[in-house]
Amino acid sequence: MAERLNKIINELGINKTAFSKSIGVSRNHIYQLTNGQQHSVSRSVALLIEQKYNYRADWVMTGELPVMNLAKELTEKMKGMDDETLRTVSAYLDELRKGGCK
Repeated sequence: MAERLNKIINELGINKTAFSKSIGVSRNHIYQLTNGQQHSVSRSVALLIEQKYNYRADWVMTGELPVMNLAKELTEKMKGMDDETLRTVSAYLDELRKGGCK
């Protein structure tokens, strides 16, 4: 679990203090989690990480794949797309559902 939390922090490019502040958890608690002094993360903290950074709570707690919440990630990516691009994506998804795209 410490390895997964350190991975998140490293991928975000922030330090443990910034990470702890960003999810509203004490710096000391994050320090204990990332240094193996505590061997499990609570569901509530894992959900905070998922909500803020999109790393699945189950992955944070257990390592169960997938790592990211794909539906949320795709939704966030689509927010910046113009209507024409969204229509193209929608048509592509329709083709995938029909089994037509390879």
